[in-house]
Amino acid sequence: MTMDSASPVAEWPRILVLEDEYHLAAEMSEALTAHHFLVAGPYGLLSAALFAEPEMKIDGAIVDLNLHGELAYEFADYLDQRDIPRIIVTGYCSNAMPERYRDGRCLRKPVGADAIMAKLMSLMMVH
Repeated sequence: MTMDSASPVAEWPRILVLEDEYHLAAEMSEALTAHHFLVAGPYGLLSAALFAEPEMKIDGAIVDLNLHGELAYEFADYLDQRDIPRIIVTGYCSNAMPERYRDGRCLRKPVGADAIMAKLMSLMMVH
């Protein structure tokens, strides 16, 4: 996968953003676009992301774990089962989370777009 700035937009990787905090979702979306990613969403509800994802091909995802009190573990598992790279961005990256989610693909809030992009870029290069 290349992320060459000369690449046509249609070839840019598509990243789903699942985040219920409007300003953080907007910041992530802007950073993704600046780094030559297409943005799917952003979605603020788990049900919206679950409904949308099967209809589109995504190459990765940024997932807020707690969406208005609804936990997104099921969506993270769904992505893992399909070998879709994902980052969990949450305040829960600790022993409070099930161990399978503490694998280095979790960033603890507050976190800036630069840290999210660095983690995403490293995951995308592996895939």
